[in-house]
Amino acid sequence: MEWLVITIKPNQAIKAESNLIAQGFKPYFPKVNVRHNGKLDAKDLFPGYAFVECDRFSKLLSIDSTRGVSKVMRIQNKIPTIKDQVIQNIKKQISSIEGLQKKKKDFELSDRVLINLEILSEQEAEIIDILDKGSSKKFLLKILNSNHAVWVNLDDIEHI
Repeated sequence: MEWLVITIKPNQAIKAESNLIAQGFKPYFPKVNVRHNGKLDAKDLFPGYAFVECDRFSKLLSIDSTRGVSKVMRIQNKIPTIKDQVIQNIKKQISSIEGLQKKKKDFELSDRVLINLEILSEQEAEIIDILDKGSSKKFLLKILNSNHAVWVNLDDIEHI
């Protein structure tokens, strides 16, 4: 099976995806989770582009005329295709990145963490409380059997 690259009209990705699915196509709009102000937002990996699994070129007119879709990509009047293995690799890489983000960034009360700050290098601690502030969090940590409030970037601590 091969995939076609399609261009999407501005701000029409959701409409294009639902319309393609309604017509029986299998679209893929790769998204990655990006942390912004302490929240995860799903962003398009390739803004303005998507992929549609297609086994017959006879359906190109249907795809081209789908609401939300601008056109099927063409290069010098030829329609390039992408092998299924490439799409599967993209899906695998996105899944791998999301797994690392979740593993590294989701902290909960009573988690055991390792602090990677110069002043507290390699110090183990237990999270007692968490206060969000943008890309930083204030952790109330139990270090050496006493409680301390510490501001750290999420990159400066890791699960044990």
